[in-house]
Amino acid sequence: MAAASPPPHSLQSTALSTWISLSSTRKERRFHVEDLFVTDSYRRKGFGRMLLSAVAKQAVKMGYCRVEWVVLDWNVNVIKFYEEMGAKIHNECRICRLTGEALQAYGD
Repeated sequence: MAAASPPPHSLQSTALSTWISLSSTRKERRFHVEDLFVTDSYRRKGFGRMLLSAVAKQAVKMGYCRVEWVVLDWNVNVIKFYEEMGAKIHNECRICRLTGEALQAYGD
């Protein structure tokens, strides 16, 4: 059986960015970009820059002190892109994650 094509009215995403507002104090209000994704065929066409620029403009407008996100260390092309735009990559941070049995055990 052949795969069905999506209906012509379906939503197809080219680029996506989701972010949340965080603050520990008034001086430390910041945006955390949770997801930044550009479909392969649309990369190197300015969509990533456009998304981050929109988030940065909103942060400036709201008086926030920074925009932050996580990048995987193996993604060297994206790291270069972020560094070229002026982002500082902080190597001292590590993601900690509780899942599965460890999450269940700690959550009980």
